[in-house]
Amino acid sequence: MSDRPTILRVLEFLRDSGTAANIPDIINRVQESQEYITPALATLVEDDIISFSDGVYYYTPTPRTEQFFGNLLEVYRRVSRRPEQENIVRGLLSQLPAHYLLRAESIFEVLGREGMDHAEASALLQLEIDAGYLKRVKVLFAGPKYFSCPVYIPPYYATNLESISPEQFDAARLDCQTHGIPYSEEDYLMGCYPPDVAEPARDYLKKEKREIVDYLRSQYHSDWFWFRLRRGW
Repeated sequence: MSDRPTILRVLEFLRDSGTAANIPDIINRVQESQEYITPALATLVEDDIISFSDGVYYYTPTPRTEQFFGNLLEVYRRVSRRPEQENIVRGLLSQLPAHYLLRAESIFEVLGREGMDHAEASALLQLEIDAGYLKRVKVLFAGPKYFSCPVYIPPYYATNLESISPEQFDAARLDCQTHGIPYSEEDYLMGCYPPDVAEPARDYLKKEKREIVDYLRSQYHSDWFWFRLRRGW
């Protein structure tokens, strides 16, 4: 039995076959019980996506029906890929060492490469924040020279960050602007995942998406190497 929705498989069969079919034909090809086939057919007929006449169902391609089919495929794609995308976010934000900050834009970049648009990624991250799994942190970098915000801020550097209120943050930004001090500001995320959530996600990344971790780690080392040079370390 497929994990795809019955209504999608029924419509796909009728659309791809290009011929009329009765319920036994559809059950045989879709490999699903009549208990699920009948409601799916009824919904498609009611929505005027397929037609029913003389005991058979058939699909006629029109701009409207094709758009419906495309939308149905897209909804399934988003739903079916959500666990994978959750594992990517959770795996990246629960790597060792704990309590490091990861630039939010890097997460958007990674999810974009995995086929998720910015709005979907924002919604996914917000769900993780609402569940208490993520914290969002805005960081202001200021100094004698401008530098790009690093992908990672490890905990041994994060301890040097001063926690200030939003009002103080705005005042610090204004102070930089007033005195011509180069600055950058960026949104970061910190994972707060319990072991039973973090470990499967880390395992998924290790086995299925190792290249993502390697890419971000390479960016991390490059960021802090040049940061040390600029600081004269």
